[in-house]
Amino acid sequence: MHGIFQPVLVPGPVAVSPQKNLFHLHDLVADLLDFQLDSSSDDVSSPVLHSCSAPSDCVVLSAWLAEEQSVLTSDSVYMSHVVVAQRWKFMLDKVLNCENDIAFAAVKSDLAGVIREMKKITKRTYSLPQFRRAIKDCGLASVFESLCNPSFVLSNRNVHLLQIERLYRLGDQLSEILDSWTPPSISATWTKQSSPFVARQDLQDRILSPKHFIEIFDDTPANVPGEDNLSYCFFLTTFESFAYNFERWMGRFLENKGYNVTEFTNVRVLRNFYSQLIWLVRHWCNDIQYTRDGDPFKTIDLKVFTSPRWRLILKKTAWLRQLSNESDARAKSLIHCTKCLSLPASHRCCRYICMPHITSHVTDDTAAAAIMATLREELRGAGVTLVPPNAQIKHSASSGVDDPHCLQHSSLMYHPDAVGKTHPIKLHGLEPDPVVLARCGHQLLLVLDQIHPSASSESSGIDWASVRDMNVVDFAWWRPLTSNLLSIVQDNVVESTGVQPVKRGAQFQSFAGGKMVPLGSRLPSGGRPGDAYTSYSGLDASSVSGLDILFNQAATSVILHSFAKHVHPDLARDLRKVSTDCDRIGSIGANIFNCTGYMAPLHSDQDATSGLCFQALLHADPAYKEFSFCNVEYRYYITTSTNCLWSFNSSNLHGTMLPSLSTVQNLNSHALDPNRVVASAGCSPLVDSLSAGPSSAGPSSAGPSSADPSLPASARPYHLRPRRQVVAAVPARNRVRASENARRRRQFEERSDAWRRR
Repeated sequence: MHGIFQPVLVPGPVAVSPQKNLFHLHDLVADLLDFQLDSSSDDVSSPVLHSCSAPSDCVVLSAWLAEEQSVLTSDSVYMSHVVVAQRWKFMLDKVLNCENDIAFAAVKSDLAGVIREMKKITKRTYSLPQFRRAIKDCGLASVFESLCNPSFVLSNRNVHLLQIERLYRLGDQLSEILDSWTPPSISATWTKQSSPFVARQDLQDRILSPKHFIEIFDDTPANVPGEDNLSYCFFLTTFESFAYNFERWMGRFLENKGYNVTEFTNVRVLRNFYSQLIWLVRHWCNDIQYTRDGDPFKTIDLKVFTSPRWRLILKKTAWLRQLSNESDARAKSLIHCTKCLSLPASHRCCRYICMPHITSHVTDDTAAAAIMATLREELRGAGVTLVPPNAQIKHSASSGVDDPHCLQHSSLMYHPDAVGKTHPIKLHGLEPDPVVLARCGHQLLLVLDQIHPSASSESSGIDWASVRDMNVVDFAWWRPLTSNLLSIVQDNVVESTGVQPVKRGAQFQSFAGGKMVPLGSRLPSGGRPGDAYTSYSGLDASSVSGLDILFNQAATSVILHSFAKHVHPDLARDLRKVSTDCDRIGSIGANIFNCTGYMAPLHSDQDATSGLCFQALLHADPAYKEFSFCNVEYRYYITTSTNCLWSFNSSNLHGTMLPSLSTVQNLNSHALDPNRVVASAGCSPLVDSLSAGPSSAGPSSAGPSSADPSLPASARPYHLRPRRQVVAAVPARNRVRASENARRRRQFEERSDAWRRR
């Protein structure tokens, strides 16, 4: 609702004086109960005690008393709501006037309590006319209007107010609360808008040009976006991001600066403006001297800009766009490979394979749902592994969440040839062909549903012209990234972001291990009073170093999405579609998770759409295919390796091929050594892919080597997934400098390369 605020309740004068009304009513009721004027007496001022004699008089008196008692009750209810509303207003006024650290600590606690109280107001209460009148009369509605206005935070760059907006998304939460309190009879009269932003009609003289736009943020460094909402840093990355941010904060911000932005409500005009703006940024970052006639392209030396954060945003924006173009070019060249064009379809590097769903033979939806319910009940929390029983890992109930169901199945280990007891399922292995990898340098498999009319049980070539018509379930792509793109992702996985790993739920209680560090935004999880949909705690975009980390992590999102859109266009479209209502990291609204040393039994989740997972670095025992990704519902597992990208649907029953006990022990034995890169493994968005182990699995782009037989194996996958509810992150850890991270990664690659040669 932020930016769509409709002023429904406006401040107004108090209609009656409650104290005066109550005293008057008390006197009136006393007179009516004890006395009645003698209508036959000439001295009407002398009351005479008597009883009612006429029935009509009693009826009139009873009606009168009922009416006055109703007024008394109504005013009592009104006054109780006034007291509460005035207290809320007092607390919110403290937010508006918070200027020092001492006051800020108290404000955070009080504000969280106010938000919780407002959310607990029931429909029965906020439907009362006395409640709505109290909100107006005490001035609370005007405070709502100020805090919900998108321009409020932009024009009040108080550091404490920015932190409050970051923690609680105050404008969004108050807008939703006020929307729920608005009577349907009023909200039904609202005019539906195509955009949350409506330009003011009082036209101004100042015309905005790309040159002026770039200079605005350097002239006022406090207005550089990101401190109150991390996703705002990426507003220049794509036109979709630019339009998204224009509607939510940028349009109002530019109006407050005195510019006329009425014409920018036209999408075509806004797109043209964005193109000119990016042209300036790109040429500046490439050190190209340029001069053009006309206001939009007047010569401007951006290198003299004084705001370090704004300079970094411009540079990193150009860098992300460059990575996107590089990834697009690489993906196109691979899917249109000419090295195998003359070969039979079954020998090409890009093929599809049909893997029907386990309920595809069932025509009745009810029966299919029953089969899936039974399967998930039986397998949730169990493990899949190729490790012999005497070398398997043991279950762990140390997660602190006692789920009887998961504990019941935690000791169950299934071979991929027979997963389950009631109806055993055989998982088919999807792995690259060494001959194809040597010839073409990559291999791609599209997993299709059997119902596609042109599909067969044998792998065949892909007609990219009709790929959108195929029912693509998932894909697995080995070695898609160039060495440059791969090194960027690997650096990002090693880089410490300062964000704490997420807490694993009851589904993971049976096999605990590793960590999953998030980047992005999360739904309110109830762990913090007044919690809201906001960024994970830990990252700080108020500094240059924090911004640098943020853009580095976003690079992986850009790279993975750029590759996926060429082979799974429906997935890429869905990721962009959910971005409409999500904070963006890079170009799309998806969370990113760096995972190391992470194991996952069979489980399912509830993400907004399918996600992507990338194995940035993996060394595992190839004999056991450790940390392969398993999708039970489509009966396959993917043998992952370094530089492997795949997609998955989190709602499907999935997990990872669990490693051996010796692998885990070798991993944990080095976990506390600060001079080593800890053996790690990754988990996919909803998929947990991990690793560790003393031998190599798959290719690696590591550099020079030196032997170190004590070094454990490691895996570092990177996941890009849609948003889902997770437990709130705890305070951030200390950051590790990027140079130190790079040094450790190189040291690890050298040692692991020696392992492979041994």
